Amino acid sequence: MNDLQSIFAKYNLSLTDKQIRKFMSLQELFIEWNSKINLSAIKNEDEIIIKHFLDSCLAVNFVNFPGKKIMDLGTGGGFPVLPLAILTGEKFIAVDSIRKKLIAVQDMADKLNLKVKTIHTRAEQIAQDKNFAGKFDLVITRAVTKWDNLLKITLPFLKKGGILCAYQGPAILEELKNFPGKFPGKVIKTEIIELEGMERVFVLVKKI
Repeated sequence: MNDLQSIFAKYNLSLTDKQIRKFMSLQELFIEWNSKINLSAIKNEDEIIIKHFLDSCLAVNFVNFPGKKIMDLGTGGGFPVLPLAILTGEKFIAVDSIRKKLIAVQDMADKLNLKVKTIHTRAEQIAQDKNFAGKFDLVITRAVTKWDNLLKITLPFLKKGGILCAYQGPAILEELKNFPGKFPGKVIKTEIIELEGMERVFVLVKKI
């Protein structure tokens, strides 16, 4: 528990004792589910903490979460939505097209009393639903698809002025040099963070 606290503190993230206990419980639940349905290739306990938990939470340092209507699009095995739900206490909608992964994510969220609702569907389908199109203040995505396609499937969910927070690798910096003007979005911030030997780039796009 002390190790978890110190690791997060290095990145200006503080954890309460309750949050630490939830992260440790999430680690146990994730390892159990991962042995059943292969949620992630990352199985080492230390790597789970760094590459899933910490990586997911880094956005809290420069994205405003409180009071926002938030979607995690392409949630996969539950990242970044589950760690963010622990850290922020906010409500999240988690969308993915793979049902078995969402069953695991919802089970973990329920057992940890997190405010996460999973929805099994494809982004292209739900984007046509009036209950979702243009309804979100914040959409988060982590390693989902190529940049052009990512903008195409995420921006329709945002309100005007809403923010896309995309977790990317360093290759995105070259792509941003030729940011396409055909999308109703403007890059307002890029954050590059060195994370235990890997480089995480956060791209924030505002819907205009």
